[in-house]
Order: sequence, then C-alpha cells, then structure tokens
Amino acid sequence: MLGKKYDITNADISGTKVTLDLMGGAIRDTLEQGETKTYTLNGKDYEVTVTFIGSVSGASKVKMQINDEVTDAMAENDIYKLEDETEVSIKEILEEEAGEVTADQVEFYLGAEKLTLVDPVFTTVGYGDANSDNVRLSDEDVDDLYVDIDASWSSDKLKIDKIVFTWLTDDEIFVAEDSEVTFPGLGSFKVSYQGFTTEGTEEVKIGPHGDNVIELTIPLETGTVTFDLINGSGQNFTSVGGEDYTLGTCASGSGVVIYDMDTMEFFVATNNAARESYLLKVTRIDDEDGITIKDQGSGDYYRDLAAGAHSIGEVTLTVGNFSQETLNVSLTNSDATYGCSFLYTATGLAVVMPVVDAGPPLVHPEVGRGANCSTTYELAFIEEDKDENLRAGSGFNITLGWTSDKAEVKTISGTPFSSSNMYEIGDTEEYVGYIASDLATKVVEDRDPDQDTVTITYHDVQAYANAYLSEITTTFRSGEAATGVTVIEKIEVGTAKLASEIANVAAQNLLLVGGPCANKAASDVMGFTSFPDPDCAADFTEGKAKIKLYDTGAGKIAMLVAGYSAADTRRASKVVAEYDKYALSGSEMEVTGTSMTDITVTSVS
Repeated sequence: MLGKKYDITNADISGTKVTLDLMGGAIRDTLEQGETKTYTLNGKDYEVTVTFIGSVSGASKVKMQINDEVTDAMAENDIYKLEDETEVSIKEILEEEAGEVTADQVEFYLGAEKLTLVDPVFTTVGYGDANSDNVRLSDEDVDDLYVDIDASWSSDKLKIDKIVFTWLTDDEIFVAEDSEVTFPGLGSFKVSYQGFTTEGTEEVKIGPHGDNVIELTIPLETGTVTFDLINGSGQNFTSVGGEDYTLGTCASGSGVVIYDMDTMEFFVATNNAARESYLLKVTRIDDEDGITIKDQGSGDYYRDLAAGAHSIGEVTLTVGNFSQETLNVSLTNSDATYGCSFLYTATGLAVVMPVVDAGPPLVHPEVGRGANCSTTYELAFIEEDKDENLRAGSGFNITLGWTSDKAEVKTISGTPFSSSNMYEIGDTEEYVGYIASDLATKVVEDRDPDQDTVTITYHDVQAYANAYLSEITTTFRSGEAATGVTVIEKIEVGTAKLASEIANVAAQNLLLVGGPCANKAASDVMGFTSFPDPDCAADFTEGKAKIKLYDTGAGKIAMLVAGYSAADTRRASKVVAEYDKYALSGSEMEVTGTSMTDITVTSVS
C-alpha cells in the first residue's frame, strides 16, 4: 500500500463501520525464547534477545532486551518505543504446550509502524468522516488524512476492493525550495519544489525622472530604450513625453504623427503583424535632401528620406509634407490600428501608449480602455498567450499618480494580486507578485525611495514550476546541460538489487552493472532468450566497455555499464560515477583504457 507492505493484524466490523489494524516494519523476524540476533536498521545495530515468553494475567506476553533496554511485557499488537524512538511491535506469540519439543516463539517487527484505519460507512467512497481524523499511526491521530474502505459482504465475509486515502488539509500548504511536504502519517511520498523555469526573460521598468516625469525603460526589437512617458505638475498629468519635449503617439486607427522638431523628442512606430516596435527620432529636415530618422534602439540612421513610403525594419512609414523652415513633417504608419498607439517588447509584451486628446490631456488610445485621465493614469500591459498570440494573454495595469506633488507609481492591479497583497522580499521594501497566466509575468514594486518604481520581468514562453512527486528517498541536485540550461537530475537512494531480483526489466528504469554473461537483467535487456547465452560475449572486446541506453518499453530506460572483463566494467563504472568529468552524450559511449587512471571515452555513432 503506497509502496509499503502491511499485515492485517485485526479486523473489527460493526454494522457499517470497519476498523482495520495493520502492521508494517522495516524488519520482520521470528525468534525463540532465549535466542539472540543482531539487526541493522538505518545504519544502527540492534541486538535483540527474547528474555521471556509466557502467560501474564491469563494473556500471552513477551519481554525482549534490545541492546541495553528491556521492554515491557507485550501482548500481540502491542508497541514499545525505544529511547531512540525506534518502535518494536509484536505480531504473534506462539506458546508451545507442555511436553512439546519446539520452544516458544515470537514474531515481531523492529522499526514497527502500526496503522489503524476506521471507516464509519465502509460501503461509501468519499473521503471518510470529514469531521474527525480516521487514520491513526502508533495510536496517534494523523491530521489531514482520511480513509475510505470500499468493501462488500460475500458469503459472510467482508471483501475489501480498495482502500482510498484522501489528503485534505485544513490550511494552505506551501512548497518552497527549502521545504518539502510529505504525505501525512504513512510518509510514502513527498512533494518537492526545485525552482521556477522561465525562458526569454526581459525587463521593463517604470519610475520617476525628476519630480514631475514618469519614464519608461523597455527592450525593443533593436535594443533597450529609456524615454519620458508622461509628465505634469500640481498633481495633474498634462502631456505625453517629458517637461520640455513631447512623445509622438496617436489614437488607434489614426497612424499619423505630426512631428515638430521644436517640441517633439521621439515617436512610436509599430508593425503589429511583424510584432516589431521602434522608438524613432527625426534628427534632420532638409527641403532638398529629405529627412533623417534615428532608431534609438540600435543607434542606426535612415538618411535622406524623400516624400513617399520607406521601410524601417518591418515598419513602413510614409513621409508626407515636410518643411525645413517650420521643422515639421507628417509621418503615416501603414499599420493604422497599432502603428503609433502600442509598443511591443522584443518578445511580445504589449504596452498601451498614452495619447493627447482635445479634452482632458491623456486618454487610452483604444476604444473601451478607460476614460480621460489627469490626476492618475493607468498604464496598460497585455501579455501574449503561451502560443505567442499577441495581446491574447492576461492584462494588468500600473497606476501612475502623485504623492506630495511628485509623480510615482501608485498601485498595481492584476490577477491574482494587487498592490495590497504583494509579498515583501525579505526586509527590503520591495514587494513581488506574479500574474496568474501561462507566462507568469513577475512584478516587483520598490516602495523604499520617495517615488515608487516598478520592474516587470516578462517571460517569452510558458513558465512552469519544477514540482516533483517522488519517493521519500529521492534527492535532487542541479546541473548544467550542454546548452547551459539548468536540468534537474533525480538520484534514487536505497534501491540497489541483485539481477536475480529483477522479475521484469521493463517495469522500472534500470542502471545495470555487468554484462549479459554474468547479469541476467542485462541479458534480458540485450534480447538474449537464454541465460547465459552462448553468444553473450560476442558484442564485447577485450580492453573496452560500453555505456549504452536501451528502451525497454512503456517509457522505461535501462542503462548498461559493462565491459569484456571485470577491469573494463570498473573503468566504465568510474566514468558513470564521475560523469561530470567526461563529455557524455548520445545513446552509447565506448570506454577504453589500461588502468583506472588511463581512461578514454568516445561516442559511438
């Protein structure tokens, strides 16, 4: 049951209620009265002597000396706990009749585990009685664990079809890198967390630039740019851009920016279909030579652009009327819907740009995104979904406002968190939250300075937690794959077996040491029908060994480590044990050498 073996020592049935007493133990054995035997449990030796078997007050009981401790007189199913918390339990006492030759005997468990299961209504499977714990371990209630025994009567006997455990916690359980959660009571398995996997990470920053300006730092297609986004005074936002220059944006559906070199610093240019955005600057207007545009991300210049259509990356801009005298030029983006109202990061996070309107100064450019804003402004962000469809993922807002006449980040609203329920990182005044989405965008608000700032960490592809359901003995450690990607390697502990103990080589993943002439499991994996097969050594050469993977079916893998001789096998075993010193790849490697220090490893194509 859940990887452990139990004996049913007692069953009590009353109406619809069934109680089962089960006993399991790391060591189970039988000793005669006066017999002594030493057992090793968890690396510690226990010398056990049966000192007494007999009747005490009409009941058969046994006393044992275990190392320097003498147990109480115990009846069947009794448990005695040693000073080191190891438990010993009595399964059965066999007292022989007078005149019989055979000595009295006791069958017992060392490292015992008594498990009691109580099902009030054994014919119904749900999750037991939710109002009380119905699983007891060593006569102590196991919190949060319930049991259902699915059973029925058959010829005046109770037939058990299945036993269902339900782990139902009263409180939330948190699994972190420094804490695992173990299945209650029985142990059996654990849930571990080995970090968060993300790819294509990039950062967007929103914060103050002086007292009255909010600036944006964003990674675009050709590089990261920083620019003034909105500004104002007297606790009101009044224009898009900085205090001295404006930012060229436009309402959705327009696509037109009238660039005035006297008043405008940069303008936004986007091609939605190509998911490319640029921050551009007109650096020169000449009536004869045309205009010059600089890409702020790359620093590249596009010179002598005459009236007409021109390509800047995947963006198509049409240069309209321009004047060297007034330093004005009309620029029309072929993408009228998104061309000057959105910025996309290099990996696809959409930022909705503010625009100037005839009424109150700032509005969201898309229909339905909100009303005019002045005292506060909600800067909108929209993720991709996991399939890289633009603006198809979750959205969240960063509210910009004022504190003591200074512009700053005020609040964050997203799913499932907001500024009010973000978690502080240590004692840093930095608070973190994650968008509940496939990409798990991370938002960190720094509340320490006079004017709060926000850093958004955006992930290009679907993010996931490395959560593992595993045996209790499983340990984890990180390594670096050839590509530099962090990998998790599972290391099983305490599962070594002889080849003769493997009934089915396809039932589990195997690491097989020794060739098919000496190792029956290796012989089975290599496809030999007899053991040892007359041709078992045909695939081996003196002085060489192999490390080879075999697909045994049903998603299981066997790795064979074997050589022509014992020395060859030892060299290959050393390579596996010290795998980080060798360039191992593919499905087969050949190991050659003359000693344990003279080792060469080559790939077999």
